[in-house]
Amino acid sequence: MFEETKTVVELTQLPAENTMQVKWRIQVTKDGEVISSKDHYKLYNSEQKEEFLTEVEGAESYIAVLGW
Repeated sequence: MFEETKTVVELTQLPAENTMQVKWRIQVTKDGEVISSKDHYKLYNSEQKEEFLTEVEGAESYIAVLGW
């Protein structure tokens, strides 16, 4: 059986740009064994606050730090 998981691996605040960089690891497993793994990055700015809150688990705790 194939399964795809997307896990937040790292969040990096970039203060000069007032953005948050999110790194996800996307893995595909077959019968419990990883057969593919790829990292995906995305930057969020204050205009993308709602998108950040929707897409990133635990994002609420970063909003105050970012000043959004």
